[in-house]
Amino acid sequence: MKRNYSQKNVGILGGGQLARMLVLKGHELGLRMHVLSEHEDDPAAQVTRYWHKGSLNNKKSLISFLKNVDVTTFESEFLDAQLLQSISKEHQFQIFPRPHLMARLQDRLNQKLLLKKHSMLTSEFIEWKTDLTWENLSQYSKDGIVIKTRRFGYDGYGTFIVKSSKDYESFIKHAEENEHGYIIEPFIHFKRELSLICARNKMGQFIHFPLAESFQKDARCFWVKGPVKHSLEKDLIKRCHRFLNSINYVGVMGIELFDNGKEILVNELAPRVHNTGHHSLDSLTYDQFTYHLLCLVSADLPLPELVAPGFAMVNLLGENTKNPSWEIPAKAQIYWYGKEQNRPGRKMGHINSIANNPKAALNQALKALKEFSL
Repeated sequence: MKRNYSQKNVGILGGGQLARMLVLKGHELGLRMHVLSEHEDDPAAQVTRYWHKGSLNNKKSLISFLKNVDVTTFESEFLDAQLLQSISKEHQFQIFPRPHLMARLQDRLNQKLLLKKHSMLTSEFIEWKTDLTWENLSQYSKDGIVIKTRRFGYDGYGTFIVKSSKDYESFIKHAEENEHGYIIEPFIHFKRELSLICARNKMGQFIHFPLAESFQKDARCFWVKGPVKHSLEKDLIKRCHRFLNSINYVGVMGIELFDNGKEILVNELAPRVHNTGHHSLDSLTYDQFTYHLLCLVSADLPLPELVAPGFAMVNLLGENTKNPSWEIPAKAQIYWYGKEQNRPGRKMGHINSIANNPKAALNQALKALKEFSL
């Protein structure tokens, strides 16, 4: 891989675990990794000398930060996209994925409309309106509905599963608290959840990872394993490639999927590095963080190759507020995020494992999990 981008200044908006892993991989590429966040003990701030204190929603802080870097990305799509779009246009800052695209993708209704426009298979959907009654909605889907906040929902937050008038009444009590509105989808009986990680650079080069299966626990990703073989995989990849080209996307994208036994439906898009791609730190010749950075600096994208027939990732989720403790497990790699506070459900780190098949890799990772007291 020819390198002509070393010493470039790359900025990351946000200081969490995704930013931390981007920074660490950026060091390996010879990049100067800058982080904008509010606290010096944030996970990403701990691993770079170029930490900048500031608010992600403050125009003055953003402009000051962006003037110090050549190109910028973000670890969460839930930023003020309109502000970033305005600043980027005014000062000609290089921000990827592009703020105007981020503005469309961070709204679930607009994201669904974009998927439909570009022939991406996804579930049916309607916008929630205050005059919709349970009688109306029960006709829309006999198996129940899923109501999601249009913006700022993640890891199950802002999602309501509604299967009765009582459930709907409970939702209505919370509906007025959300100024961003809601989207309604039919409840889907899926066999399994899948994930596809893709990357595209400015020159239009496209790569994808092997299809992976994910499992949720309490609405949070618990484990990932792969590779998954599926008869519709080639068609899915073609559609995703065409979609990223059509929207001129730059960077890594996580595509969350439902396998209902007949089709693979797109559930949601994440315009950034994704939790279900963490396995790539050990399972592939190049990982998702490296690919995202290569996209930012307009470098060639080498093809990813599996280093073992099976891989798995298990999230380390906090269970209480005590200080975590663990023994170093065998046949597994630990990634600790350096978070100061432990709390139930918080992603504190993850475990990767590779083996001769996906099931064996997952068993190794789950065995390693038993060494942790979270």
